[in-house]
Amino acid sequence: QHNLGICYNEGQGVEKNAEASAMWCGKAAEQGYAQAQTILGVFFQHGTGVKQNYETAVHWYTKAAAQGHPEGQCNLGVCFEKGRGVEKNATTAVHWYSKAAAQGHPHGLYFLGNCYDKGTGVKQNYETGVRWYTKAAEQGDAAAQCNLGGCFYEGTGVEKNATTAVHWYSKAADQEHASAQYNLGICF
Repeated sequence: QHNLGICYNEGQGVEKNAEASAMWCGKAAEQGYAQAQTILGVFFQHGTGVKQNYETAVHWYTKAAAQGHPEGQCNLGVCFEKGRGVEKNATTAVHWYSKAAAQGHPHGLYFLGNCYDKGTGVKQNYETGVRWYTKAAEQGDAAAQCNLGGCFYEGTGVEKNATTAVHWYSKAADQEHASAQYNLGICF
């Protein structure tokens, strides 16, 4: 059911149909399949094939997160950090980002690094932020690469190093990350 939902979402072997995709992913989600629960959460968050509803997105992310699904955990963290479908709670966001990061989820690593970098839900610690950004950047997360470039450019949490800043900005810029492209231009 989940796979059929993905086929409808991407138009693989069938005509692309967001409503059919949501329906099939919903059937798999109801049966407890964590990946489908996360995807259904994304659909509700963005209004893909269903009416946009942040509270319902949180419902599905919570089910997936409870099963240890790292993407569900990360997405639930974003909901808590931004106050989408739940009351804003940065400490709870950090909890879910940490669970996703512990499984090596690149976005979980990035968001956790960002929390330490900005002091969101945790005591600000630039060095710890850099450590999490680095783990995410090494997995190809463009936002983490851009932020890590900024840390090296400014000397925030690490020794200032323009060469390393350019390295990370370039990796993110190669992925069409607009801020990294702009920052890379400033370096030259």
